[in-house]
Amino acid sequence: MRRANRVLGELSGSPCPFAAFGTAVVNHTDNDGLGDLICIGFNQNRQTGNPSLHGEIAAITNCTTIRWAGFKEYVYGTSIDTLVRKGWSQIHISSLEVFRASLDLMSPTVLIGDVLVNETDPYFLWQFDPAYPYPDDCSHSGNGTRCRVFTREELR
Repeated sequence: MRRANRVLGELSGSPCPFAAFGTAVVNHTDNDGLGDLICIGFNQNRQTGNPSLHGEIAAITNCTTIRWAGFKEYVYGTSIDTLVRKGWSQIHISSLEVFRASLDLMSPTVLIGDVLVNETDPYFLWQFDPAYPYPDDCSHSGNGTRCRVFTREELR
């Protein structure tokens, strides 16, 4: 999960990307605990204008779909329910619903949710709540729904 969080800054070039959906696909079959990083991705909707380039899609496109590929685990932090409660427009289909609807696929995948939400939620919650603390080196813009990156000189 922390690797997915780091992807946001590395690939987006911003410490506070809007719609901060980052993804890291890791192979844990070697049993060393950390696994091998297979692919990464982040939400590129705004940069490309392509609404299909969500973080998970950008990463999975470099691999294949999770359920059909037989991934051992699917791990996420911030849930769809949390995003909706905080003002995000989302398709209201939880990961659990997708997994329940795909029980007949050959290889089982374990769903592990709400991992490190104390670290993932802040990437999203400030974006529609002007009272919520925003990421370091950032500030809300006038309408409270965007983040502006400040230079170190501006922060002094």
